[in-house]
Amino acid sequence: MTEEVLDQEEDGVPAVQANPWTAALRLLTGTPNQTQPLARQPHRLYWMLGPAESGNGYRLTVNKGRSDGSGRLPQQREVWVQFDQALSRPMKYLDEDDLAALRLLMASRVPGERARQVLPLSGRQGYEALQRLLESSRLHADVTPPVALRSGADRAARLIWRQDAAGRFRAHAEATPPIAWALPLEPPAYVDAESGEVGRLIFELPDGVASQLLGAAPLTEAEARQTALSLADTAPGAAPRLQGPVAEIDAEPHPVLDLTTFIAPALLELRNYPLHQWRTALDAAAAYFRYDDVLIPAHNAGDFAYRPNGELVRIHRRREAEAACLLALHSAGFESIPVGAVQYPQGSDLESQGLLVLEDESAWAGFMADTRPRLEAAGWQIIIPGDFRHHALEVESWEADISEAESGWFDVDMGIVVEGRRLALPPLLAELFQRDARWLDGFSLANIAPGERIDLHTPEGRRIRVPAERLKPLARTLIDLFDGAMGAAYGGRLRVSKLDAPRLARLDRSHWNTSGLDAVQLAARQMESLVDMQPVPPPAGLALTLRPYQLDGLAWLQHLRSHKLAGILADDMGLGKTAQALAHLLVEKESGRLGGKNGPALIILPTSLVFNWKTESARFAPGLSVLSLQGKER
Repeated sequence: MTEEVLDQEEDGVPAVQANPWTAALRLLTGTPNQTQPLARQPHRLYWMLGPAESGNGYRLTVNKGRSDGSGRLPQQREVWVQFDQALSRPMKYLDEDDLAALRLLMASRVPGERARQVLPLSGRQGYEALQRLLESSRLHADVTPPVALRSGADRAARLIWRQDAAGRFRAHAEATPPIAWALPLEPPAYVDAESGEVGRLIFELPDGVASQLLGAAPLTEAEARQTALSLADTAPGAAPRLQGPVAEIDAEPHPVLDLTTFIAPALLELRNYPLHQWRTALDAAAAYFRYDDVLIPAHNAGDFAYRPNGELVRIHRRREAEAACLLALHSAGFESIPVGAVQYPQGSDLESQGLLVLEDESAWAGFMADTRPRLEAAGWQIIIPGDFRHHALEVESWEADISEAESGWFDVDMGIVVEGRRLALPPLLAELFQRDARWLDGFSLANIAPGERIDLHTPEGRRIRVPAERLKPLARTLIDLFDGAMGAAYGGRLRVSKLDAPRLARLDRSHWNTSGLDAVQLAARQMESLVDMQPVPPPAGLALTLRPYQLDGLAWLQHLRSHKLAGILADDMGLGKTAQALAHLLVEKESGRLGGKNGPALIILPTSLVFNWKTESARFAPGLSVLSLQGKER
C-alpha cells in the first residue's frame, strides 16, 4: 500500500508529497516524477492609505493577496477585516510589521468603537504604525493607480487657512516640495503621491498643536476667531487671518437654567436612577449665561457667539462670576450626565447641551418647592416649558356651581381655575384616587398631613399642586361620588341625590366660590325632617283594606312626594307593593295633583306584569283611568 504525507500550507491548501520509498522506486526504474506540484506564492497583507470618507483625517484599509515576490501590488486582492482575530490568533501570513502596526492602530480606536472595514490613523500611535508599514514595503497610497510608498526626508511646512464654499475655515499644510496629503499625526507627516515619499512635516509650532489644527473639522467664523485668540500668544503665525474686528459685549452675566423632559431610549448607569431602563422619561437642565442679548452655554468655554440677528460678537466673560453660579448648581444637587450613561433620542442635539441631572427623579419635588425659589432670588432665570413633568400649576380659585335637576337630583359642577382656565374637578380627583390608594382608606386618609402637596394630573399631562387639606374634606364626604365614568357622562359634573344634600351642605364657603348652595342647605334641612313622617289615611276610592305595613308604605311615598324626593319601595315579593302604589296614585288624584293639567303618571312594567296591573287597577282603584301602551302599535 502506498503512503503519502499531507503538508498544510499557510493558506490552508494541502500539498501532496511522495514518501521516500516511492521516490527511491522511481530512481531505480528511471520513471520521471510527473506529479511534482507547482509552488504557490504565499498570501500577504497590503495596506492602503487614503482620506477618510468623512473628509476629516485619513484612514487605512487592508487588502489580502498573493505576493509574486516582486514587491508589486497584486491585481487580485480582497478586503481583509479580521483585526481582532489576528491579534488573538495571528495567521501565518502576518509578519511582525503587520502585527506591530495592527496593535498600534487598534489601541488608538475610540473606546466602544467597532472596527469596521477601515482603521483610523491618528496621534502618536498612528505615526508609529506608519513607520512600521513603511518598513514592510507594503504601504500604498489609495489613488488611481495605487502608488507604493517609501520613507522620505523631512520637509519644512507652514500652516495656512482656506475658506470653503460655506465660509468655513480649514487648516492646510504648505510644504516644499509640494505634498498631496498632510496627515494629522504626532508628529505630522506628509504623503507625496508623485514621488511616493512619506516623511515628517516640520512646523514652527509644537507638533501637538499642528496635528490638532490639521485634524480639526471646518471652523465657523466664531470658532476660527476663538482659535486665533488661543494662538495669539503661543503661535500667532498659525492663527487664521480674519477680516476686521467684531463687536464686543462687556456686561455682567445673568444665569439661566432651562428645564426639560425627554424620552431617553435607554438609561444605562445614571446616579441613583434605576439601572438599564428603556424608553424612560428623564428630567434634566441646561445652564446658560446671558450676556446682553446673547445666550451662551455654560459648558462652552469660547469667547465668541452670535447675536439673535446673526451678528458675531466677542464676549468678555466673567469667569469667576460664572464659576460661582455653577457652584450654586452643584450645591443644589446638579451633576453633569457622564458620557455613555444615557442614550439620547436619534437626531436630537440634547447630548451637545451639557445637560445636568439631580440625584434621582424624587429630588425634583424638593427642587421645585425649595431650591427653585432660592435660585430665582439669587438672580437665576428658570425656564420651565409646559411639558416639563415637575412643573406644578397653582390653583387660582375653587368653584362649585349647584343647580336643581329633575326627580330629586342636584347637578354639582365642581371646578378649579388654573392659569385663567376652568377645569372640571371630578375627573382629576377620580384619577388621583385610582393612582394613590391612601385616599380610598379611612385610616390612611386620616394620616395624610394637611400640608402635604398633592399633584393632580390633567389629561395633557400637566401637574396641578394643591395642599392635602383642600382635598381631604371632599374625600371624606363625597369620595363615592367621584366616579370617572359618571363624571364623564355628565361633562365632568356630579349628579347627587337630594338625599345626599347634608354632605354637600358641608362645603366650606370660605374656601369655595359657590352658587346654589342655599338650595342644598334647604334640602339638607328637609332631610333632617324625614324622621317626622306623618300617617296618611287611605284614599276614599281604594277598594281594598291596607294592612299596617302597607299604610306605612303609603305614608313613605307621600313623605317623599312632599319633599320632592325620589325613592324606592323595597318590600319583599308578595307583600302588596302594587296595592301601595295604586293607593299612592289615588291619593294624588283625589288631592288634585294627578290628572288634568298636572298630567298623568307613567308606570313602566315588564310585559309579563301589564295584565296584572290592569286587572288590579280595575279591581282596587276603579277611579283611575288606565291606558295600556304595549306592543308594536303603542
